[in-house]
Amino acid sequence: MVEEAKQNDQPQAEKKDKKPASEVAKTILKFILGIAFVVAGILLAVHWWTHLRDLIKGCAGLFLVLVGLITIAIAKD
Repeated sequence: MVEEAKQNDQPQAEKKDKKPASEVAKTILKFILGIAFVVAGILLAVHWWTHLRDLIKGCAGLFLVLVGLITIAIAKD
């Protein structure tokens, strides 16, 4: 009886491991889109490097203010 239960569990485990073809296709599409977005982001960052550098410089002061406020809030606890 125990052996029959083990044999019945094996096909169920195999069914759980297999994904439908539509799920695999969706995963592949998401992966391809992810790669395309990463490549586009890198190309745009290289193309607009001077603007990106200015943006980072402009945000540095605000970033330091926020870090300081968070540090003060943590120190009060």
